[in-house]
Amino acid sequence: MTQLPPELIKEALKKNKVKVENYKGVEYLRFTDDFKDVPRGTALFKSFTLWGYPHIGRIFQLSRGLKEQFTHPFFVEEKVDGYNARVFLHEDQILALSRGGYVCPFTTERVEDFINLKFFEDHPNLVLCTEVAGPENPYVDEHPPYIKEDVQFFVFDIMEKNSQRFLPYREKEKLIEKYGLPSVERYGLFSVEDVDKLKGLMRRLNEEGREGVVMKEDSEKDKRVKYVTLYSSLKDIEITSVNLLGLPSDYFTNRLLRLALYMEEEGINADQELFLKVGKA
Repeated sequence: MTQLPPELIKEALKKNKVKVENYKGVEYLRFTDDFKDVPRGTALFKSFTLWGYPHIGRIFQLSRGLKEQFTHPFFVEEKVDGYNARVFLHEDQILALSRGGYVCPFTTERVEDFINLKFFEDHPNLVLCTEVAGPENPYVDEHPPYIKEDVQFFVFDIMEKNSQRFLPYREKEKLIEKYGLPSVERYGLFSVEDVDKLKGLMRRLNEEGREGVVMKEDSEKDKRVKYVTLYSSLKDIEITSVNLLGLPSDYFTNRLLRLALYMEEEGINADQELFLKVGKA
């Protein structure tokens, strides 16, 4: 095992924060929860560590949130409604880890349908952070409306083994173009003054039934935040309402709050049609 002190691993094992996993003879340790500075989903293989994908903060209103979060321009890209998978080379095979750190048989089996494997021949130390989305995915009920069947892969980050560092945005874009990798839609570089431009983009994404955006600061800090559409909040409520009593109440109140703040910022009136949509959801 690499990168993490043995004492920390022993302590995590003792506190049941780590489990031994085995996928077709590949044995590794999986962090089941955040533990000290180690994020949930971190996986320790024999010769390298794959760090878990970090939590991303959220803003509720563009007009205030951008100024509070960013001190440099930031790139904006689509937040695709699917599930997170880290795709990487392990010895002579390509594997895909779920956000929780499980090797996912479904995702692993489908990698070759979407990813140019020459990428891993040339860059065995790199990891593709992807969103897998579509009506036939095995994990989530929601999916982007523009995917009518099966699933698709969308690369949104590239990271290194044994490191929590992501490749700089422009370097990531070069590799995506060079290897023809499927990517989330990228909308370019924005500044905190571009509130109206971003609002226009969000209106379009809302009309198209998309989830929202992730913003990534063009700086050494690489600050990241997400912002979702009114459509996304309504869809979350609709999909999860069948499990109304099984989820904490703040799951629903958070989404109603997001919806209300989005309406306030966009000047959307709470008319009878919207009340019906929320009630139906």
